Amino acid sequence: MNWSDSVRFMPWVGENYEKGILIPGKERGVRILIIGESHYRDGSHDDNGKRTFTQDVISNYLDRGWVGLASK
Repeated sequence: MNWSDSVRFMPWVGENYEKGILIPGKERGVRILIIGESHYRDGSHDDNGKRTFTQDVISNYLDRGWVGLASK
């Protein structure tokens, strides 16, 4: 996906986003995008305002679980 330069944090998009969630009575899957811009860090992350921060956090969670995230 191409995101405008004005987007500060690019959203994480799951591998099944295009297919959507199948809902009875709908011909196509429904796609859901949850938007929220809340990033809390304890100072140990040096992201320098990276636009991919959200994607990095979600990928880390999917790979390893909530290791050190939101634990305080």
